[in-house]
Amino acid sequence: MIAWIRIAVFLGALIAPLLALHLRDDALANEKRNAATLGSTGDATIPLATQIDAYVRDRFGLRPTLIALHRRLFLGLLHESPTDRVVLGHGGHLVYTARDDGIDITDFAGRWPYDPATIASWVAWQRDFQTRLAAQGHAYVMTVAPNKQTIYPEIVPARFGPHTAGMIDAFFAAASAVPDLAAVDVRPILIEHRGEDLYFHSDSHWNPLGALYAAQRMMDRVRPAVPGLHSLARENYAISRTRIDTGDLANMIGAYRPLGEPTPMLTRKHGPRAEPLAPNPEELVFEEPPHGPRCLLLGDSFGAMLSRRLADACGRMRFVNVWRLCPKGQALFDYVDDLVAEESPDVVIFEVAERYLFHVAP
Repeated sequence: MIAWIRIAVFLGALIAPLLALHLRDDALANEKRNAATLGSTGDATIPLATQIDAYVRDRFGLRPTLIALHRRLFLGLLHESPTDRVVLGHGGHLVYTARDDGIDITDFAGRWPYDPATIASWVAWQRDFQTRLAAQGHAYVMTVAPNKQTIYPEIVPARFGPHTAGMIDAFFAAASAVPDLAAVDVRPILIEHRGEDLYFHSDSHWNPLGALYAAQRMMDRVRPAVPGLHSLARENYAISRTRIDTGDLANMIGAYRPLGEPTPMLTRKHGPRAEPLAPNPEELVFEEPPHGPRCLLLGDSFGAMLSRRLADACGRMRFVNVWRLCPKGQALFDYVDDLVAEESPDVVIFEVAERYLFHVAP
């Protein structure tokens, strides 16, 4: 009898996950990827058995629970990150290594291999894009959103260092050699105010205060060409602190316990607060009276927070995450041209995260 019970328990342990198989094609948000689907790769050379294996791995029953237990084991007992995509940094910070997601953490020590021709092509595209926009009557400014560890190198464990110049330095060095190119390096203003805690601890992005300083620097650069842009001076905002319990990096390592991270929240002292007409984090539109310049922000995930601050300077602000929303099969830079023609803005703003610099060749 006991033997039969053991057999039943064993078979149940094998069959239960299959019975609870998730059949929906959900995004695996905490892993920053979509679940595998049969035939999704479009590559006929991948054996069907391999596709089925990936499909089941992403959907078997109790998968989230088992992964959570694995992550808590690493965090609670071993005090290590359960994934090589996130590092437990100093001062309570989590650091994104960007493994298989653009320029990874080897660039922190200047070890990311690159071709100078790639930098030259990006600078040439920026120059040509700005020239074409100017001929159409649009002002232009672009920036690179620095990685958290670029502004706070001391949070990175010593095994990834020492910190030295990387791809972002190479880009701005090349851009500075092009007269009148509106490539704004926001690192100096962020470093100047780094003591104010400008990035989330449990997330890879800048927080509202970091986004404010970056937006301020960009608007100061373009305002001579578009004088109707409103001031984004820090003294125009009241700053309070609230606590958040999550972040993209915390989710990736399964840190579901309350983190209680104090985060600065900004409220304009005068005038209405810009709120999105449709709260879609991939595409935000703000309109605020009195009417002022129309601005179009073309960016990535850093742009969602940046757009909320830039909206305070504009009459209309439209943010589009071009990396996420570019139609499949269309070149990114053709998609950008289509958005400019559709919106007809006074100012075009281009933002790219440091880790995605040169991610798509022009």
